[in-house]
Amino acid sequence: MSKQRFKLVRITNRLKETQTDLRQANKALELRANFDGMTGLLSRDSFFSQLDELRVDDQANVLMIIDVDHFKNINDNFGHPIGDKALILLGGVFRKILRKNDLVGRIGGEEFGMYLPDTSAPEGQIIGEIIRHEIENTIFEPYHNMRHVITVSIGVTDIAPHQDRAALMGNADTALFTAKRRGRNQVVLFEPGMNAKPRPVHDRVQEFKPFIAHSNFR
Repeated sequence: MSKQRFKLVRITNRLKETQTDLRQANKALELRANFDGMTGLLSRDSFFSQLDELRVDDQANVLMIIDVDHFKNINDNFGHPIGDKALILLGGVFRKILRKNDLVGRIGGEEFGMYLPDTSAPEGQIIGEIIRHEIENTIFEPYHNMRHVITVSIGVTDIAPHQDRAALMGNADTALFTAKRRGRNQVVLFEPGMNAKPRPVHDRVQEFKPFIAHSNFR
């Protein structure tokens, strides 16, 4: 093989390696964008993007917001790595219970969103109770032989035809606030006339941006 041809082959091989590295890097970036790095659930943006794409107006659909009760206490008492462990545990519970076509994503620090297609509001409330009960009875040990009971509050709302996302999130968030106000560790189905607790102004402006510190009642 001539020197010139050898050089050409070497350059071609380097180009192939570079292309492979770029494909792998792009795939890693895509995974990072679409999935939460800690829990492996959908990322916030991916969850809402898929929710907008999949929601069907001519069938019953449900949205849930699930928030861990007193999560700050877990971080303060046991440390953030243990708090992360708790969130990962919840991700496993969600995967075990939900159906293949259900969507679940981490939409805030300790807050999760769920979209249940072809599900009525009463059915959604029952599923929420199953999730709540399963989490409360799942063994979580911050340290060896030390059990801490994790509970969640869940707001459930049906998705009305042509309802925009802001109104939909507002209804689910109102139901969640009502669950917190009533003592936490429960599921509340949104009903017209429920008293909403407005989020801070910067939350409303940014339309539920991720990892914003929520109100103290959580």
